[in-house]
Amino acid sequence: MFVRQKLISDWPTRIAMLATFVGICAPAWPAGTSSGDRLPATELLRNVVDGELKAEANDHSHWMYQVREQHRGKEEVRLVVQTSQGELDRLRSVDGRPITPEQEKREDERIDSLLHNRGQQEKRQHAQHEDAQRTERLFKLLPDAVTAQYGQQRGELVEILFAPNPDFHPSSHEASVFHAMEGRIWVNTRANRLVEIQGHLFKTVKFGGGLFGHLDKGGEFQVKQSEVAPAHWEITLMHINMRGKALFFKTIGVEENEVRTNFQRVADNLTLAEAAAKLQKEGDAAASGHTHSGLEQENGDNAMVTEIDRQELKQKMDHPKKFILVEALPPESYHRAHLPGAINLPPDRVRALATELMPRKDFEVIIYCAGPACHASEDVARELSEMG
Repeated sequence: MFVRQKLISDWPTRIAMLATFVGICAPAWPAGTSSGDRLPATELLRNVVDGELKAEANDHSHWMYQVREQHRGKEEVRLVVQTSQGELDRLRSVDGRPITPEQEKREDERIDSLLHNRGQQEKRQHAQHEDAQRTERLFKLLPDAVTAQYGQQRGELVEILFAPNPDFHPSSHEASVFHAMEGRIWVNTRANRLVEIQGHLFKTVKFGGGLFGHLDKGGEFQVKQSEVAPAHWEITLMHINMRGKALFFKTIGVEENEVRTNFQRVADNLTLAEAAAKLQKEGDAAASGHTHSGLEQENGDNAMVTEIDRQELKQKMDHPKKFILVEALPPESYHRAHLPGAINLPPDRVRALATELMPRKDFEVIIYCAGPACHASEDVARELSEMG
């Protein structure tokens, strides 16, 4: 059962330290400020933390989204709905194939059990509240626990490099991880929000001298966040690769890869029962199990999605008929190289950018990504179809 709250309270059940970094997204370096006038990086980081805590407290929106993750060697796709009573999820497919009737029955029973078990709901909410408080305490330590300096600037993106502060004295086992972590943070100066954060352990972390557990040198994490709707930012990618043994984190995930797409806002007062009904309805339209080629074709207002191969794409590019060519990879990949005439529309930016970049709905749309193992074009095609 997914039990994942928004940003600040999203990670403490995995690794409390990682949760500290996940939600760095708030008012930052004002757009248009020259490099000579900007704040010291440490002061900027402090403002970011303070602003994020306020933004998190004021954001009561709830969302439905799709999660694609690796679980026990298999790729699972789940649909998640947020409510004020917590989150509810439903399995949709495994390794590209819709779930079986037996799996469907197990999902029905699992969700029904939760809906009729008030004690389980209260226990889960209590655990989420404690996680959020623990994470908030660690998050507030961040500006004092690390040193910060500016890195690169790429248009509206500004990089902050962080490393351990030798003068910081941790008061808890979780906070001691700051002494072994370094990495980078990217901030969007136009929106004053976090875009990406990467970090790694450059040395082993021992809890209680190693008696109570440890995290090995080389562990890494990456988190990306995107504007899924105007002024609404959500986590769209999480990657963890940690090795070791940490007794204080009962549900630590040492290796996780998760991508979130297809965000749709739901009612702020949605109940768990209503969320379950919504998941059931959406589950009836579970993804099919066809082989994915990395090239998706959407035909105008009919929103019919088909697949084409590379030769068909080449023929279309050589033909004078107008169509819109979309690359679904991240901006950094697009800027390195892309097909002639292609526009960039990653899955987590479709709803924010599609209307601006694709004002004509009567043109054929062809979407591509990195090949058979890449699902970004499939996700973009689905998002565009849902938008009509």
